Amino acid sequence: MTNQGNAAVYCRISRDTEGDAAGVQRQEAACRELAGRLGLTVGHVYTDNDVGASDRTHKSKVREQYNELLLDARAGIYTHILAYSNSRLTRRMSELSDLVELVKDHGVSIHTVVSGDYDLASADGLLIAQILTSVDAAESNRISERQKAAFRANALKGIPKLQRQRAFGWQADGLTLEPREASLIRDAVRQLIEGESVTGIARQWESAGVLTAAGKKRWEWSPLQKVLVGWRTAGVRTYRREPMRDADGKLVMGTWEPIISLEERDAALAMLGNRSLKKIRQGTWLLSGLVTCGECGASVYGQVRDKQSNTTYACKRGDVAINAILLEEFVESGVNMHVFNRNVLGQKQSPARIVEAWPNEERLTTVAEKISELMNAFNADRLPGSIVFPQVEKLTQEQKDLRAERDRYNAEHAEQIAPATLEDRVHAEADALLERSRSPFNERAALMRREVRTVIVKKGVQGRAYRGDLFKEDRSVFNAIEERVEIIYRDDEA
Repeated sequence: MTNQGNAAVYCRISRDTEGDAAGVQRQEAACRELAGRLGLTVGHVYTDNDVGASDRTHKSKVREQYNELLLDARAGIYTHILAYSNSRLTRRMSELSDLVELVKDHGVSIHTVVSGDYDLASADGLLIAQILTSVDAAESNRISERQKAAFRANALKGIPKLQRQRAFGWQADGLTLEPREASLIRDAVRQLIEGESVTGIARQWESAGVLTAAGKKRWEWSPLQKVLVGWRTAGVRTYRREPMRDADGKLVMGTWEPIISLEERDAALAMLGNRSLKKIRQGTWLLSGLVTCGECGASVYGQVRDKQSNTTYACKRGDVAINAILLEEFVESGVNMHVFNRNVLGQKQSPARIVEAWPNEERLTTVAEKISELMNAFNADRLPGSIVFPQVEKLTQEQKDLRAERDRYNAEHAEQIAPATLEDRVHAEADALLERSRSPFNERAALMRREVRTVIVKKGVQGRAYRGDLFKEDRSVFNAIEERVEIIYRDDEA
């Protein structure tokens, strides 16, 4: 940097809520007036806007311009530093030593508009500077305490914490729904409950041109999961990223309109948890995560060989391999027939309707949340296992008892609806079957995961290979596949 004057101006403001840098501009004007009174020439202005200078400032916020100022002053480029006040330079006792070094070792003089001049080379001047810095640090702590108290009070009232970037699904006020985005979220959560993945939703939205609240085209997994099943989406106020609870331990609901219910959130999270345990892989595989090797019991994955038409489901050990098109058509056909038979022939009467909701549903939700919180605390090393696991064991037993109580209650408080005729059920299910056959890939894949526990593939007859286009033409191909494949349905185990 070329020296164009003997003084440098430093301006800083901790928070610029408007983003117009008006605060630092006012500081610069006052410092230039001070330079004129002192007969100094300003060579450069160093500005850190919207950056704190106290010990409470997050480590990720570095005062880059302040550090550059120190380097230039040590290099002898400037002999005078001007700031609006002592607190603009620093609120940290640890940083005061850097300024003392500039004064003693490099002959730099420090001037402020409102804090006056102090000679850090003398004992009295240093004492004054230390006192001022201590006062600034204490004031910073008091401000922080007041802010925390205000934030907590607002959280208990359910008032939303507004960010610079609005939350997807709501308008900038944080209260009013954005209708189109809210509808997208509701539809996506319904798909999650039916077995779709967060990644699958991301691909749908990207294909449809749905932009993030920041206007980006790409949806990352973690932000999208928060949009879909975050506490805010279900209307719960959070504090320090945890759900807020009142004095009675009940969840604090926000003053904004929720997009989904707590029950829908729980159902979606439960399905995502099941998918995580199964390590379901993403891709264009209709049976992803569902196929099991009948020889070694390992998972069977979709593989592309030389071209898309030559795709297989194969075990990593090489025990079994089967044409992907044949397997998917066989299983999908079986699932459709299974659903058809269940809905048409298996219904003696329509499902029961619960007349009154079970009164302890909220307690069951609270128990599940407590278990999650304890395990999160253990995994984050905030609580030892000696404390966590006895409580988790107790809560898990309570959760089991509550679920059994809910099942008994629902059975006792259900009202039967008049059954539909067999002819009505046949027509209705035929229409549903036709509709499923026209569904997008992701909906068909979700149906597979919803209905099928696993698909077991056994070793085939050596030397026999079949193309997918022969499936509907040659009954022997169907019979050969039927001999190798066993479909285990979820309701078979009920």
